[in-house]
Amino acid sequence: MADPEALISVIMPVYNAEKYLAEALDSLLAQDYPN
Repeated sequence: MADPEALISVIMPVYNAEKYLAEALDSLLAQDYPN
């Protein structure tokens, strides 16, 4: 049975990019996936 609210995992490798991490997480959280 398919779950209509399927979850996804997001992996963000970060190396020497601390100054961009907050902006990247904000962008990630602002997205939606209506499918």
